[in-house]
Amino acid sequence: MTVEHSVERYFTNDSAYILPSDDQERKRLLKQHQALTHAFGNSPILAPVQFADGDQVLEIGAAAGAWLYDAAQQIGSSSKVKFHAIDIEDQLFPSEPPHNMSFSVASVLDLPPTWKERFSYVHQRLLMGALTETQWPTAVQEIYRVVRPGGWVELSEGEAQIGCPDGGERHQFHRLLHEFWVSRSLVVYTGLELPKLLKAVGFVDIKMVTREIPLGSQAGELGEAVLDTICGVLRAIKKPVLMGGGFGIVQTAEEYDALIDGFERAVNDTPGYSWKHYITYARKPEGVDD
Repeated sequence: MTVEHSVERYFTNDSAYILPSDDQERKRLLKQHQALTHAFGNSPILAPVQFADGDQVLEIGAAAGAWLYDAAQQIGSSSKVKFHAIDIEDQLFPSEPPHNMSFSVASVLDLPPTWKERFSYVHQRLLMGALTETQWPTAVQEIYRVVRPGGWVELSEGEAQIGCPDGGERHQFHRLLHEFWVSRSLVVYTGLELPKLLKAVGFVDIKMVTREIPLGSQAGELGEAVLDTICGVLRAIKKPVLMGGGFGIVQTAEEYDALIDGFERAVNDTPGYSWKHYITYARKPEGVDD
C-alpha cells in the first residue's frame, strides 16, 4: 500500500479532537464504518429498539453520516422515522441529504435544550479521541436528557491499545500512543468504561457486546481493513504528536513516519495482533422525570 506522508491535513479549529476533518479522513471513516459494521454482524443497530412512525434518531459525531445512511436503510424507507446528525463542524456533512435526514453543528457536551426527551434512539461511535475523562460523564448525561423514556442509546468505542502476540508492548508505537493519549486527558480503555457511565446517569438494561478483532493481512479482509483504519488514525495524529514534543520517542516527521510504517509491517508479518471494540446499549426507564 502506498502511503502519502507529506500531505497537509485540515484540523478542526478550537477543538480538542485529535483527528483531521478533510477528504482523506472522510474516506478513512467510511472504511472504518464498513469494517466495524461487518465485525458486529453487518447490523448498524444492535439495541432491541422497535421503531414507530414519528420516532426520531440522533447520531452524534456523524462526520459524513455513513452510519446514519445505513441505519436508515435498516429501519426501512416505509417508516416515517426522522434522522438527525450532529458534529462539531460541518466540513464532512453531505451536501444533499435525503428529505428525512438533517445535519447540524452541535456538541454532545451541550445539546440544544429543546431536545429534551426527543429521540427514541441515539447512536455515538468513537469519540474516544474527542472527549476527555472529565467530559465523558457530561456527554452521557446530555444523551440521557435527550432520549425519551423507553428509548435507547448505543455507544460504540474501542481502546487506545493494541493487543500483541506476547501480551507485551513489542513496539515503541505502544508507548507513544499511550503517552499521547494521557497527555490529552483521554481515556485509554474507553469501551470498558461505558457500562459504568451509563448506569451512573440512570440507564437500565445495559448490555455490552465485545469483539476482539485480529489485525493484519493474515486475518483476512476484516483484519486488513481495521489495521488500515488504525494506521490511518496514527498517521493523522502526526501533527499533534510532534507539536507535543514527540514524547521522547520521535523528534521529526520522518522518524514518526518510520515508526508507524514499522508498526504496520510488524502487524502484517506477525500473527497475533488484535484490537478490541465494544458496543454498549442501554434503555432509559419509563416514568422518570429529568
